[in-house]
Amino acid sequence: MSADTPEETVKRKKRRKAPTGAEGATAGGTEKLRKRRRRQDAGAAADVAGESAPAGRNKRRGGKNKERGGKDHTGSSNMLASLNYLLDGLAGEHHDQIEGKEKLLPNAIIIGAAKSGTTTLIDALGKHPDIFRSSPKEPKFLSMEYDKGWAWYLRLFREGVDKKIRMEASTRYSSGQGSHRFAPLLMKTYLPDVKIIHMSRQPMDRVVSHWRHVKGRDENGRHGDFNSMLEEKSLTGLVVGSSMYWARLSEYRRFFPDEQILCLTMEDMISDAPGTLKKVLEFLGLPATQEAMDTVLVDGKFEQQNEAGAKGRVYFDKPEWSPEMYAKVKAMVEPDMKKYLAYIGKPEDYWKI
Repeated sequence: MSADTPEETVKRKKRRKAPTGAEGATAGGTEKLRKRRRRQDAGAAADVAGESAPAGRNKRRGGKNKERGGKDHTGSSNMLASLNYLLDGLAGEHHDQIEGKEKLLPNAIIIGAAKSGTTTLIDALGKHPDIFRSSPKEPKFLSMEYDKGWAWYLRLFREGVDKKIRMEASTRYSSGQGSHRFAPLLMKTYLPDVKIIHMSRQPMDRVVSHWRHVKGRDENGRHGDFNSMLEEKSLTGLVVGSSMYWARLSEYRRFFPDEQILCLTMEDMISDAPGTLKKVLEFLGLPATQEAMDTVLVDGKFEQQNEAGAKGRVYFDKPEWSPEMYAKVKAMVEPDMKKYLAYIGKPEDYWKI
């Protein structure tokens, strides 16, 4: 069965109604209603999460759910509370939590793709006197961390209240997996004027870099070697799926006009840093002065960040593609790549794969 779109999930939630008549008036009917709701919630959990939440995460989230709902949720009930909170958010029921607090909201977001220079870009932009970047750089709030609540998210930007631009860079927003697929709708619902930056690079090279990143955090050895990656559905969806730029970007173009989306490539960022920075500043409504260029760039270049093995990750050598694996992944990403390149105005052979 295919997964619901974000809108269909919200509609399904709204269709849930209490029983009427004799059933609703009896204790037995009330108990049936409770059981029915539990089954519906379990179904919603499966649809939205796509997988069970880790037990440790459920336990850790109890305090936050207590703040919101007045109950200390643990285990599966905590997961369901989080999912219901997300569904309420998707239905637009949280506007009261941000009303009058526009200066504490981000007005620019880098959505990905992972391992395409997003950390390099946002760290550089953070040097600009009119730009504030959140810490952490990737709060992931508009997806898997939504149950932390808007008060938590707003606190990330309170030090940037006087800045013209407040931004974050959660690359999972363009992964299309699990609750991350709701990011475009949440963004449109609560941040309709936000400016979106999407970064990309040669898609096969990005797959390699992303696999090294994931493997570097694989403390328990759950993942196999590089050329067996396609045997793991979730890993394939994350690592290969994040290189399907057109598919991921199309999810945002359903809700936002092209004027609110800027696409950049890592290759251009490296070969023409001043030109790339000029595009970004103009897109954000900031003057691209020489002073700004000198403040953001180092000797006319972006200072590279988050290389393989950084931030406590185990360093893995660059793996070699097997011919069979390369052919399979190329067949998956190439049609998407051509559409994306046409959209951003690049020739079809801009990336040679």
